[in-house]
Amino acid sequence: MTRDEAYSILYNLIFRGFLVGEMEIGKSLFVFKTITEREFNLIKACCGSQNNSSYLQRFNMNFMAHSVFAVDGENILADRVSKFPDLKSFFAKIPWSMFKGIMGELETMRNDSFNILKYMEGFCYTSLSRRMWQSLHGMAPNSEGFTGIPGTSQIGVNVHQESWMYVNRMIDNQDQYDREFSLSLFVASASNPKGARRTRNQHDSHMKRTEEHRHKLAREGFIDTRNWSESNWAAPVDTAEELVAELDRQMKGMKDRHDLFIEQHIKKVREEAERRTKEAEDRIRRAKEAYNDEPDLTVSQRPMTAEEVAKMYSKKPRTTRPVMLEESVTGENRSRILKKIGTRVLTARR
Repeated sequence: MTRDEAYSILYNLIFRGFLVGEMEIGKSLFVFKTITEREFNLIKACCGSQNNSSYLQRFNMNFMAHSVFAVDGENILADRVSKFPDLKSFFAKIPWSMFKGIMGELETMRNDSFNILKYMEGFCYTSLSRRMWQSLHGMAPNSEGFTGIPGTSQIGVNVHQESWMYVNRMIDNQDQYDREFSLSLFVASASNPKGARRTRNQHDSHMKRTEEHRHKLAREGFIDTRNWSESNWAAPVDTAEELVAELDRQMKGMKDRHDLFIEQHIKKVREEAERRTKEAEDRIRRAKEAYNDEPDLTVSQRPMTAEEVAKMYSKKPRTTRPVMLEESVTGENRSRILKKIGTRVLTARR
C-alpha cells in the first residue's frame, strides 16, 4: 500500500467516520460500513453471555445490522434503531454462503482500518490534516456538522478519530510552548543577552530537528524501522527510532551490505599490509645472505690474520682538519681568528 492510498483511507476514517463497501442482495443495493469500537462493545453487551449456544448467531445478526449504512440510496443511520428488526429478519433469510461472504468482507474492511493506524502520525503532520483540525472549532469529529452525514453522532467516535485528536492536541501544546518560550527568552535577553542568545540557539536547533522529523513522517507516512535487509546499504538514522533500531541491529551482530563492504575493505588493507611486511622481511633476509662471507663479530671473536691486517692498513686514512689551540696562535693569525669568532658570536642570525 502506498502512502497516498493510506492517507485516502485515513481521510475517510477520520472525516467521515468509517469505510464503505457495497453489495447487491436480491434486488436491493446495500452499502455497508465499518463499525466503531463503541458499536462493537454495544453489540457484545446486547448479545449476552458467550457461553450461550445462540450467542454467535445473535452476534452475527447484530454485527451485520449495525454495519448497514444505506439501502437503495437511503441513509438509515439517523433512524436505524427502528429498522433493526427488519434488517435482522432480512439477513436471517439470505443463504448461508452469502451471509458468510458479507461477514468476510466486513471483517476485511475492519482489519484494513486497523492496519492503517501506523500512518496516523504522519497524516496528522500534513497540511490537510492541520487545516481540518483548525476548522473543527471544538466540535466532535463524529458530529453531523463536521461529517455532513446525518446519524454519525450516534455511532460514536472511532479509534482513528481519537488518535487524530490526540496527536493534534499534542502539536498544539508544542506550538504553544514554543511561543511562550520565545516570549520568555525575549524578556530574559534584556538582562542577559549572551545567555539568552545561547539558549535561543539550542531551542532553535531542537525545533529544527522536530520540524524535520514531522516533514519526514508526513512525506513517508511512517518510520519503518523493520525495513532492513542485509542486501541493502546502510539504513537511514535520521530519527531517534531509526537510530535505536540500527544500534539494536549492531548489538545483535546483524550486518547489511555497507557493513560487509567495510569488512572486505579492511580485510584487503590488512592483507596488503601483511604482503608488504613479508616483502620487507624477504629483502632483509636476502641482504643478510649476501653478506654471509663477512665475519660475524657478534657471534665469535678471533685474531686477525696477516692479510686482513695488511688490507686494513692499506686503506687511505681519513684526514681531519687540524684545530689550532688558542695558546698556539700568535701574532696576525690570532687577531684574525678572534675577530672571526667574535663576528660569529655577536652577529644576529639571518
